[in-house]
Order: sequence, then C-alpha cells, then structure tokens
Amino acid sequence: MTISDNLALSFSSDFSQFSGSGTGAPMWQTTLPHGARTIRGTGELEYYSDSSVGLDPFQVDNGSLEITATAGSSVAGTSYTSGVISTESSFSQLYGYFEMTATLPAGAGYWPAFWLLPEDLSGTDELDVMEEHGINPAQYFASVHSPSSGITSATIPTSDLTAGPHAYGMYWTPQSISYYLDGTLVAVAPTPADMNKPMFMIADLAVGKDVSSVTTFPGTMEISSIKAYAYDPGVPGPTAPLSAVVPATLAATIDRSTVVGGVAISDSAASASDTISVTISDKSLGTLAVTAAGAASVTINNGWEVQLSGSLNDVNATLQTLTYKNVPTGSAAATADTLTVSANDSSGNFDSSRISVTLASSLPTMQFITFGSQPVRVMANGHDDFVFNAGQIPNAAQNGGQADHIVNFHTAAQSAGGTSDFIALHGFDPTAQLVFDHDASVNNVPDETMQYYRVDSAAGSSPAFLVQMAGQSTAHLSNADYGFYPT
Repeated sequence: MTISDNLALSFSSDFSQFSGSGTGAPMWQTTLPHGARTIRGTGELEYYSDSSVGLDPFQVDNGSLEITATAGSSVAGTSYTSGVISTESSFSQLYGYFEMTATLPAGAGYWPAFWLLPEDLSGTDELDVMEEHGINPAQYFASVHSPSSGITSATIPTSDLTAGPHAYGMYWTPQSISYYLDGTLVAVAPTPADMNKPMFMIADLAVGKDVSSVTTFPGTMEISSIKAYAYDPGVPGPTAPLSAVVPATLAATIDRSTVVGGVAISDSAASASDTISVTISDKSLGTLAVTAAGAASVTINNGWEVQLSGSLNDVNATLQTLTYKNVPTGSAAATADTLTVSANDSSGNFDSSRISVTLASSLPTMQFITFGSQPVRVMANGHDDFVFNAGQIPNAAQNGGQADHIVNFHTAAQSAGGTSDFIALHGFDPTAQLVFDHDASVNNVPDETMQYYRVDSAAGSSPAFLVQMAGQSTAHLSNADYGFYPT
C-alpha cells in the first residue's frame, strides 16, 4: 500500500485526449510561466516548441505522451527543440500527493524533470519531485526551493531509469515533504514555513549544457500518466528526522570574525556509522571558516562555501567552530548578508535553513590597496584590504627577484580587538586556491614569519607574492584572511 491509496484523486491524465496549447486550453499548457519557452539562467539549450510555433515535439501513443528532443533548432538562439507541459491554467493544489509515471531518455545532456511552482508565481518557491541527468541514469534528485530556508536536495540512487517506466511521487503536507520511487519512500524533508501556497505541475524534457557530441538525438521521455491526490490530515505522512538548526539572526561587525553559534544538525535516524553532509554558503559578501573535529572532512571553496561530512557528532563539533567575517570589496559597506546551511544524511533525509546577518560598521573605513603589474612593498596597518587581480601579479624572475610584499599583515586569528587585514583575489577561475609556496630566507636562513603564496587554478599557477606577518607570527594565512571574487 502506498500513500496515494488512502487519498482522494484530484487530477488525472493518461493523455489519450491530449491537446496542448500555449494558452493551456483545455488542460495542458505547452509553455513555461509568462509564455517562456526556455530557461536561460540554468544553462538550458532547448526551445520548448509546439504545433502553433513550429516543430511539434508531442505525440500520443497508446495513451502515453511522448516528448521528443531534437537537435538543430535555431529559434531564440537555442540549439535544440523539445517540449514542456504544465497545469498552470487548469489545475493547482495546496499540499497533497503528486506523481508522474515515465520512461526517461539516455544520454548526456538530457534533463527530464517533474516539478511544482506556486499558482501566484510569487517568490522563488519550487518543489522538484524529480530531476534526472541522462549522463547518469542510475540516480535522480529531489529538491526543495524556499525563499526563507534556501535550496536543498537529496540524491537518490536507483537502477537504470531509462530501462522502463518508473513512478516518481511526492507527498507534501504542512509538516513534511516525502519522496517516493515506485511507491517506496526514498527521501524526507521538513516543510519550510513559507511553503504554503497552491502549486501547479510541470513536466519537461530539457537539454542541458552537459550535452555531448556523442549523445544520440532525437531522445524521448514517455509519460504514462500524471496524477494528483488531495491532502488528508488523517494521512500525516512520515516525520522528517533531519533538521538543520540555526539561529534566525547573526549580528556581526564588518572586518571582524564572528562565531556563528547555535548551528547544529539534528537527525533522529542517524546511526553512529551514518555520514552527514553539510554545506554552509555565504550569499557573496563574506568568508567562512571551520576547524575539522574528529574524523570530519572539510573542504573550503574560496572562503564563501564550506562543505563538511562525517558522523553526526563530528559534524556538530565542527559546526561549533564556524566563524563568519565580512570584508568590504568596494567603497560602499554592506549592511546585511545571508548564510545558508543545508544538510543530508545517507538515508535520503535533508533540510536547509538560513541565517540573516546584520552588519554594523564601528571600525575605521578600510583602506583598499590594489597591486599592479610592477612589484611593490607596502605596510599593513591592521585594517587594510590588499587587492590582487588575475594576470597582474608580477613575476619576481622577471623583476630582479622582487615580488609584491605585504609587511606587518594582521591575521584574523590575531584580531581579538576586531582589527585585521585581508587579501581580496579578483578574476580567478572557480577552481582557484591560495597555496603556501615557501618561506623567505634572510641571510640564507629561512624566516617563517615571511611567507610566499601563489594562486593555483585550472589555468595554472600565478607568480608568488610575499606576506610578512605582524607580531613575528609564524601562523599561515587561513581562509578567514583572504577571499576570491569573480570580478
């Protein structure tokens, strides 16, 4: 018995009478909201067509709807043609069970999905019952998008989803959102407080930017049925065992490291051997740092994102060391920021929460010192932002052995009074990392207070620059002392 066996059917289509149109009459709309026929922001490469505007990607065969993606479109600058159907104009529902039964196409670039958007098209609310990438047909993704708590998802391992039809279901209640594959529970998340508006259903076959030259076109998603069942309070659904617990707000001062207290993962389903994975991300304005506890694994992506995994105890011990530091990158200081904490366990449970950061500026205005193509030696005063731009770090070998040199650098670890310096690295590719190169030598004796650093990335290694620590410190730069910025 599945959840839907105890609920009343509220919508059903087996497509035997399918008639799609851009306006949604009589049941299926063949455009996205606002009449859109592609989604640029996600890197999609297809044009969602129908018989009214060109190539018809839809065909009904024995009651099943086939949506076929083909190569060769030049409409609106796209490279492929495919199809989307939605109930935006005909059906929406608050809470309940939603299910699509479909066979998916195989091949890199195919991106089938079944998802929900709010009836009033407000905000960024979204529930993804399933998304699958054809390059890996043995897994799919279930996601929750909430303006208040962020975006989080579960990766669900399966057998080959292209080998035959499967039923992808989601039961949405005021308390939890549970996901089902062929009637079996595979993931649970708590319902965000703002996920409380009626939603309509969308099914589409997108073509993503990971499409390969060896991908076979055309490719078809065959949808046997799409159904919805009304929510019944007497069928509460499973309780979400995992919760990302965070403080609602954090008060921080610009250019001062602040401990982010109160962040923890609660998971009643986790055993001592289960792996908990957590990602903490900053909206764009600050840097994050943690110290790994126990056997926890920690990866820091350019300071703005921290990924950690391990046992529940080790993850929570690591989260107790989480710090945030906002460093201005321009003349206008920010006044607010947002941190997002998302978590998954190895049983398919997931959650996401957000922290609203209020920033005060009680420190003197930071000085911005930008290095150019010629090596210079500058003194840090404990409240300076040193800016390096990709391609403009001078090579000592080409400049008489001289490199950019920062003297008297105050690290965040030294900033008990809130005063520290910062290095802003602009224009490097997303793989870039700041790497310690070597200690300088004075009279042929290594001096651990004078440290050379370089930037390593997919584009290669930058020339090294020299950082001389304040107070004769021998500590190396931590990710709280620098950050990478796209421009």
